[in-house]
Amino acid sequence: MEKWSLILLSLICLLFFTAVIPTVNAPLTPDSPEIHVYFNKVADVPFKPTIGFVQPYQFWRNGYGDCNDRALAFATYLHGIGVNDVHICCIYEFREGHYVIQEDGSLGHCFVVWNNQVYDPCYSPDQRYYAVNVTEYRQHLKQCTNYNLWCIDSQNEDTGTFF
Repeated sequence: MEKWSLILLSLICLLFFTAVIPTVNAPLTPDSPEIHVYFNKVADVPFKPTIGFVQPYQFWRNGYGDCNDRALAFATYLHGIGVNDVHICCIYEFREGHYVIQEDGSLGHCFVVWNNQVYDPCYSPDQRYYAVNVTEYRQHLKQCTNYNLWCIDSQNEDTGTFF
């Protein structure tokens, strides 16, 4: 009986050191498969407009959400696994002291910025961006939208940057 206990203990230790330790010590980067998988999971949730930011648990319970909800769900996940320098960024069209409502009825668009890279889990696959440089993303916005106000972690134009 003692022999089997020792074998079982050895197997448990082997599993622990080969599975848990490398995961704990591995740096969290955009190349981490679990991060990309979660990003796609968020992006695949059907689009339906909501009011304001819906908390991630409600986003998953609803089974739908808009860009605000997606950004919050992805940013919350990143914070939860220990990633730093994660921000929710909202962009708007701001003209003559007022926000401009877009053709689709929205006021703007939200996504995540982490280490100067954009993560936009848009429901439309051709509009998703994963680990795209902020400068490149802003150039894309200038070419295809009228957005001109970039706000990090705030919806207040006083803390935004015009581009």
